[in-house]
Amino acid sequence: MITFVIEKANTDWASIFIAALSVVIAVFALWQSSRQYKTSSEMNYATMSIFLLDDIKKHIITIEKAEPLPLKWAVVDLANSLEIACAFHLSHGSNGRVGSFFEETLDSSLELLSETELWLQILKNAICKRDEFTNIKDYIGSRNEFSSLATILVDQRRRVGNLQPWNGR
Repeated sequence: MITFVIEKANTDWASIFIAALSVVIAVFALWQSSRQYKTSSEMNYATMSIFLLDDIKKHIITIEKAEPLPLKWAVVDLANSLEIACAFHLSHGSNGRVGSFFEETLDSSLELLSETELWLQILKNAICKRDEFTNIKDYIGSRNEFSSLATILVDQRRRVGNLQPWNGR
C-alpha cells in the first residue's frame, strides 16, 4: 500500500499530483500489458492448434490413400503428429473455445486411431523404445477412453534419470 505523508509547511501540490498521476498511469500500463500478453498467448495457441490439426488431417488423408508399405509410414507419421499435439495440449492446457475445439479434434483423431485394428497393429509394431508415445499415453490416461490404444501403450514410460544418454548408461 502506498501512503503519502504531507507536511503542511512543505506542500508542493504539483509534485503530489504528478506522483499520483504517475501511479495511476503505471497501474493502467501494467493492466494493459497483461491483457496484451493474454491475447498474444491465445493467438499463439490458436496458430499452433491450427498447424497441428492440419498436419493430423493431412496424415489421415494420406493413410486413406496409402498402399500397404507406405501405410506403415503414414500411420507412424500420424502417431508422431498426435504425440506432438498431445504434448502441446498437456503443456499448455485448454484455452477457451480454441482449446475446446483442439481437444475435440484430438479426441476424434485418437478415437479413429484407436478403433482401426490395422493402424493399431502397425503402431504396436513400430514401437521400439519404452519412452515413445508417452505424451499420448499421458493424454489418454487422463481421459479414461481409447482402451485399445491404452493397452498398446501400457508399458510406455518416461525416461527419467538419464541426464547423459550419450554415455550409454
